[in-house]
Amino acid sequence: MATSQRGIRPVLRQIVASDIMNTAAIRMAAVFMMSLATIWRKTGLMPRWLVAISYLVAVGLLIFGDLSMWVAMAFPAWVLVVSGLILARRGLFDQLRASHH
Repeated sequence: MATSQRGIRPVLRQIVASDIMNTAAIRMAAVFMMSLATIWRKTGLMPRWLVAISYLVAVGLLIFGDLSMWVAMAFPAWVLVVSGLILARRGLFDQLRASHH
């Protein structure tokens, strides 16, 4: 019996540690999203709709992030949208930079 308990405890510790790390990672992603949304709101660097969506998704991750890993997929989807928008607006940024010089 002692042998089987020694085998279960490390597995249980690994499961608990993995669960804690996943929760922390989701929370950090939400805080990152809120930080960027705040910067964008104050500087006007990104459209208001993206700022609003960023806040909504971040709050959703904070509240519902532990329910399912599918909820956590909102962060990579958000990164994809932001990246696409940055690439699409690249020419606009170059024009703005040139007009200020």
